[in-house]
Amino acid sequence: YAIDIGDAMTPATNLNPEFENTAAFKWLEKNAAFYSFELSFPRDNPQGISYEPWHWRFVGDTKSLETFYKGKKPTPAPSPPSETPKFEDEV
Repeated sequence: YAIDIGDAMTPATNLNPEFENTAAFKWLEKNAAFYSFELSFPRDNPQGISYEPWHWRFVGDTKSLETFYKGKKPTPAPSPPSETPKFEDEV
């Protein structure tokens, strides 16, 4: 539930700490919470991840928060069935 955001007016700052100096970042600081987003990795974050002003996560539901704060990896997709399923009209 995360997204990398850039600024079309200053593309050299995309995926770069200098993104914090753009109009896009300033807008995000003021408005992202209204849309249930927050900065994923602010300076000195407790996860120890480098500062990424372009990386924002959606926190609009409990599962998003639990996954992030517990440090869990997303649940892997189940393995495909070992047999091809048979449907009633194929029997």
